[in-house]
Amino acid sequence: MHCLREKGWAVAMLSAEIQAQIMALHFGQGRSVRAIGRELKVSRKSVAAVIARRSIRTSPIETGPRKSILDPYKPLIQEKL
Repeated sequence: MHCLREKGWAVAMLSAEIQAQIMALHFGQGRSVRAIGRELKVSRKSVAAVIARRSIRTSPIETGPRKSILDPYKPLIQEKL
C-alpha cells in the first residue's frame, strides 16, 4: 500500500493493478485473504477491504487532517507562549 502524507493529510491507496490482482486471485482462483496478502505483500486488512468493496477504486481517498486532543487548548497554549 502506498501512503502519501502531505501537510497533515493522509492519502492511502492501492494501485488499480494490485486491486485487480486481488480480485482475480480471490474470485477467479478462490485464494484466501491471507494467501493474497502474503503473495502481493499487502496487509490482510487492505485485501479484505478490496474484496468486500467488489470494485476497483482509481482515485485516492482523502482522510483529512486528524484532530488532536490538544485542539481545544491550543489558543490558551499560544497565549501562554
